[in-house]
Amino acid sequence: SELDDFLSRMIWDNYANSPGASLLVITPEGRYYKSVGVADVAKCDILHADSPYQIGSNTKLMTSTIIFQLIEKGKLSLTDPIGKYLPDLAAQIPNGNQINIEMLLTHTSGIPDYFGSEANADDIAGGVNNKAILTKGFSPQELIKTAVRSGKADFAPGEAGKWKYSNSGYILLGLIIEKVTGKSYEKNLQECIFKKLHLKNTFLQKGQPALNALPVAYYQQPFTFTTNEWNASQGWSAGAVVSTADEFAIFLKALFTGKLFKKKSTLDLMLSSPAAGKNVLGEGTFYGHGMLNNNGVLGHGGQTLGFLSDGGYLPEKDVTIVMWSNRATGATNRIAAVQVAKILLGQNLSK
Repeated sequence: SELDDFLSRMIWDNYANSPGASLLVITPEGRYYKSVGVADVAKCDILHADSPYQIGSNTKLMTSTIIFQLIEKGKLSLTDPIGKYLPDLAAQIPNGNQINIEMLLTHTSGIPDYFGSEANADDIAGGVNNKAILTKGFSPQELIKTAVRSGKADFAPGEAGKWKYSNSGYILLGLIIEKVTGKSYEKNLQECIFKKLHLKNTFLQKGQPALNALPVAYYQQPFTFTTNEWNASQGWSAGAVVSTADEFAIFLKALFTGKLFKKKSTLDLMLSSPAAGKNVLGEGTFYGHGMLNNNGVLGHGGQTLGFLSDGGYLPEKDVTIVMWSNRATGATNRIAAVQVAKILLGQNLSK
């Protein structure tokens, strides 16, 4: 089938060439759930489709969900300045007194990204080929200090037409969630999402994973440098959740059908995109509040130093798509779900 061909290209094409990849598609007519390739290049162990994987920045969907649940409860507002909850950190951030919660959610705050920026090229970003950096633990506060140590903002908060992806904003959102609820970010994930949806194999990874808990992970070719030892404290509320394709699909559908909110208007607000978020990740993309509308496919996309993933929900078709690979660079990115959606249009899947 076309889906088989698409999945095979994830490991055979020169551009993709991942050790292994998994694809789950759920439609009203049935399911497609397959994997190809290996979980371990050295041992040639088969990659199982239902293996757990690091969902990376798809975690932002969950962080944003909790923020909007708190908004529904009247615990906070999008216009609240971050200094209301995190005065000490706000004082250390360039223009910190002008940044509000909505700017964090929509990547319009101007706060530099602690991961992958020039300011931290010698530490966090260097983990792609340095085990000492890969395994280093950070507190959320240390991540923010790393981001702002240059003392410069990328742009003024809310500046017209300015948008830049920043993991730093979602670390601050995690801290705000803890401050408002008096509970850990992990506890909020469990109570607000995991338990509600009966997710048994989805959790926040703290530090390094247990031995053999995940498929062997690789950043790029040649597959000689493994990244399983990545210390997930470097991702926290911006990218440290582990899930399975089945369970992430449950979350995606629940979120985008409004089951995690009490009011439809809450989901509508989450989906809304600032003017600066239009076409920022390609033609026909709209970045809302911790989520991406990619040509009608609602989701996000995720990357850690060892996994790349994409997930999306098509409301009009009631179709859920989850795809991931155990290579952090390649084609299993935010465009994968859209490519699968195009294949599905007009095609019925049998069970």
